[in-house]
Amino acid sequence: MIRLGLALAAVVSLAAAAGCGYRTTATFPESVTTVAVESFANRTFYPDLGAKLAEALSKRIQQRTPYRLAPPDRADAVLTGTIRAVEQREVSRRRIGAVPEEVAMTVKLDFAWRRAEGGEQLAERRGLTVVGHYLPSRPIGEPREVGERDVVRTTAHRIVAAMRGAW
Repeated sequence: MIRLGLALAAVVSLAAAAGCGYRTTATFPESVTTVAVESFANRTFYPDLGAKLAEALSKRIQQRTPYRLAPPDRADAVLTGTIRAVEQREVSRRRIGAVPEEVAMTVKLDFAWRRAEGGEQLAERRGLTVVGHYLPSRPIGEPREVGERDVVRTTAHRIVAAMRGAW
């Protein structure tokens, strides 16, 4: 009886949402079927960050969007960007020894998602700022790459989210 009530409540909720203009499907542009992800230009001293971000974006697009990846000359749309700055700052220090306990890595970047033919802009963000964290002090002793991986993953998530409904 409880299961029937829950099922009925779910059906009523979905029907109400459909009647109010809400969608239960993603709002990606249907005219785009293939996307090219170019390596992000990198204006920082972190040499592999642009390639790592392009790889994370490619994986995220394959996992979370209806698009297939394609080379730029065969894609419907192209995703490009520039990493402008990377900053690290201490979030906390140990009282004894003043060793950094937590470090925040902040990345500032620009990206553009455009149709390959004609260059129509589908989504663009200038000055997108994303923060990742890592814990360099013992006993954890995470290397900087952990913070880098965190910020790359979060950036890929935010860019794909911007591709969803910005068009």
